[in-house]
Parts: sequence; structure tokens; C-alpha cells
Amino acid sequence: MASSLGLQTLSDTYNAVFVLPESPVWEIMGFSYFLFDIFDNSDADLVLYDDLRTCVGENLDVDLNRVSAMGFSGGSLFTSILVRDRSDTLASFVEFSGGADYEISLFSDTAVKWTEPAENTPGLIVAGGDTDNWPDGFTVIDFVEATDNLQSHLLDGGHFVVRCDHNYGHTIPMGYMERAEEWLIGHTYGEPSPWLETGIDDWGMGCYVAESDASAE
Repeated sequence: MASSLGLQTLSDTYNAVFVLPESPVWEIMGFSYFLFDIFDNSDADLVLYDDLRTCVGENLDVDLNRVSAMGFSGGSLFTSILVRDRSDTLASFVEFSGGADYEISLFSDTAVKWTEPAENTPGLIVAGGDTDNWPDGFTVIDFVEATDNLQSHLLDGGHFVVRCDHNYGHTIPMGYMERAEEWLIGHTYGEPSPWLETGIDDWGMGCYVAESDASAE
């Protein structure tokens, strides 16, 4: 991810710190893949986040009010958990193909069970259309449905949400990462999103400020 998204270049450009923890490897149905605990079986991953944040704060000259979270696929699902349980440490978040409250038929439990966060956190959430699922050819997780679930929860809780939809499937298409960069750099904890005033009319790419059914009436 560091290489494909050019995170070293972004770090140099913005004088920013990126922290990329590596998750355990799960073995299911003959597949091996990296995934954080999305079923609340333990708090180990949240403790890891707390420790990493503390380590960065103690050893580098950083502004902890400008910490944001970003993920793709399983990393996005864990980003939802961070927003749910650590919103008092996050300025904003970005999810590519993530979500919450998704029933996975292979398991008896719900992935990323949502409870309302303690703080409102501006979110940029991106989904990839009919083929945004995992794994390819045999859908275990429909990330559009999971993203829809997350969006509904966030709007019900009064969070500011920008939603983007594309039709390139389970990937991060060109152009969307640039918007994510702007989003991550543009937010500070405790301050309203700058896009609340400016809007995103110039973004294009299927992006819009999401509204709840009640606010749209």
C-alpha cells in the first residue's frame, strides 16, 4: 500500500507521518489474507492503535489534533471500528470500500457492529459499484451494501459525510486518492469540516454531500 499509493512522496510533500500496521493473516475457505479483528473478539487492535498513536506523539514533532484514519477493504472495515471507538482521537477518516454492520454468511456474527461514536467525525466514503465485493467471483462481502450501512449510521448520528461512487469495482481509481489527500490534510479535531462551507461542487467523480432522508425532505 505504501508503494502503490506513493505514501513516501505524500509524507515528504505534506511533512506528514503515515503509520501502517500489518494485520494478522486469516485462513478461510482456502484463502489467506490480511484482516484486522472485525468481530470484536478482542481489543488488541485498538490497543495497538493507542500504542502507535502514543509512540508517534512522544517521539515525533506532530499535532495529535490532526490525526486521521484511512483504509481500503479490510483496512476500511477497521477504520470504521476506529471511528466507532476512538472518535475522540480522530480529525477525520477516509474509507475506500469499507462499511459497517455487514452480515457475512460464513460467520454467525455481524462484522463491524456499529454503536454511535462519542464525537462527530467528518468522513469521506467511497464505493465501487456492482463489482465492489470480495472475493472476486464469489461474494462474501458486498462493500456497497456495507458502505450504505455506514453512511446511514453516520447521518443518523449527525456526522458530516461526503460519498463518492464509481464503477471500477474493488479498487482505488485514479483521482480519488487526490481527494483523499485533500480530505486528510484539511481537517483538525474539534473543528468543523472546511467543506461544510465550500461544498464539493467542483469535485465531480460521483461525489456528493450525503444527506439523511429527514434532511432531504
